[in-house]
Amino acid sequence: MLKSYFVLGYRNLKKHKLSSFINITGLALAFGCCIMVFEYTYWSLHQDNFNSKLDKLFVVEKVVDRNGEYKIMEIVPRL
Repeated sequence: MLKSYFVLGYRNLKKHKLSSFINITGLALAFGCCIMVFEYTYWSLHQDNFNSKLDKLFVVEKVVDRNGEYKIMEIVPRL
């Protein structure tokens, strides 16, 4: 039964080449983007865990007044 599913899938891939290529490429790009987003968020959330004084770690910021609107800007970039 399982073998017949693979044979049927292979036949459909050969019969509908363009749509199969588009679907497989889209699925691969979606998986790749999801993996990149998960890896980046994991990295950004755990980048300072090696520091023994993590509770005393801070980012230097400045407050800018532009046309009566206050914005908080980071001076030191987070890498």
